Parts: sequence; C-alpha cells; structure tokens
Amino acid sequence: MVRNYIRSLSHTRNGKNCNPYKNYSNETFNKAIREVQAKILTLDTASKKYKIPRSTLALRVKKKSTFPQSGRPHLLSEAEETILINHLNAVAFWGFPFDLLDLRLLVKSYLDRKGINETRLKNNLPGPDWASNFIKRHKDTI
Repeated sequence: MVRNYIRSLSHTRNGKNCNPYKNYSNETFNKAIREVQAKILTLDTASKKYKIPRSTLALRVKKKSTFPQSGRPHLLSEAEETILINHLNAVAFWGFPFDLLDLRLLVKSYLDRKGINETRLKNNLPGPDWASNFIKRHKDTI
C-alpha cells in the first residue's frame, strides 16, 4: 500500500495548533510594509492578504524590530573590524601572515590597551570560535 505524505507547515504548541512558520518571501514582506506605511492597507488586512503574522508587521512598521541584526552584538565595532582587516592584509602583504592564535592575541592586546574588560571573554582573550567566525565573516576582504 502506497501512502502519500504531505508535509504540513503548521506546528503545535502545548497541544494547540499554531500559525505556520515563516512561509513568505522578503519581497512580499516589504510590499506589505510599504502598503501599511502608505495607509493603503491596515495591519489586519495586510496580515490576512499576505499571510504574515500581524505582530511581525506591527513591529517592523513601528521600527522596533531589528531583523538584520539578531543575537549577541559583535565584539568589535564595524570600524574597528575594518581597521583590523586592513592591518591583517598589510602584515600578510609584508610576508608575515597571522594565524588564528595571532589574531586572538592581537584583539586581546587591543582590548587591554583600550581598557575594555569584556565579560564574555576569559582574560579578554577571544576564543578560537570567535577567530574562525571573524575570518568567515570577512572572507571576501581578508
């Protein structure tokens, strides 16, 4: 006997059926936001028309939601990371490329000189995961 399995996008929470997970594109999301901001549609009608949760639209319209940046903030600011990348590229051009430990020790000395005591780090020394994620994040410029 052959069975056809159709995957459902809905899920249950505490035995209750909940709304499906994100099943809309960024284009439709931005279009819904533009129509709500232009007062063409209300939040409720845009939510029903584009099948986007009302709360998600409301947070985005009120600009209280920061979708691009989620999770914990980076250890260094963008300007500091740019300076660090330029330094790494210059030193590599001179024939002395840094490995991950050198990168971690450089960031530790930078934080110590600036007087920043980062509580997430032990002795202000970033871990190997931080260094490898830094390299992955800036692989096109390093």
